[in-house]
Amino acid sequence: MLLFVTMMLIAAHQRLKLYELTYGYTLLRIQSHTFILWLALGIAWVIFMLWLRPQRAAIGLFICLLGFVAHLNMMNPDALIVRHNFERYQHIKAALGEANAYVEDVPPPPYSRTPADEQRTALDAYYLTTLSYDAVPELLKIVDQLPADSAEILRESLYARGQRLNHAKNTSSWKAWHYTRSNALAQLSNYFNTKLFLDKNSQ
Repeated sequence: MLLFVTMMLIAAHQRLKLYELTYGYTLLRIQSHTFILWLALGIAWVIFMLWLRPQRAAIGLFICLLGFVAHLNMMNPDALIVRHNFERYQHIKAALGEANAYVEDVPPPPYSRTPADEQRTALDAYYLTTLSYDAVPELLKIVDQLPADSAEILRESLYARGQRLNHAKNTSSWKAWHYTRSNALAQLSNYFNTKLFLDKNSQ
């Protein structure tokens, strides 16, 4: 039974790895990958303790559960998603070549994907806007290196977040202070004080 479970974990790990290589990281994929790791450790602990002290098997599983939660908090999944997906975008951009990134000399056949299509889908800007405030510092690092359409999506989202954070700061008491939100607001304020933000409604 444990052998079959182990084989399933290995297969799930490989499938997730293929998804991440093809489509990039998401919060669910990172959580699943981390859970597979700690579940494998828990299974190994149970197998080991069943031969020695079966009564202590549950303790190891509880420690693995705590380790899973602590691991997720320490790795900062949202920032990791931004870094990894941007690196993936850069690799795809380099593979396609700068010359073919946006210009097509010959019209493509119907329903075919051009290099520009591949590059645009290499980084899901809309998904990045759904990440928590932990991702804001990383998003500010990459926003100016993205294509115009993706950069505009992120800037509008970041600007709106800055407005919400500023409003919350002015209307909330000191007891609502949070380091991540405070740090995000400081970096957003610094960015939009030195960068020109184009608002569609003002164009």
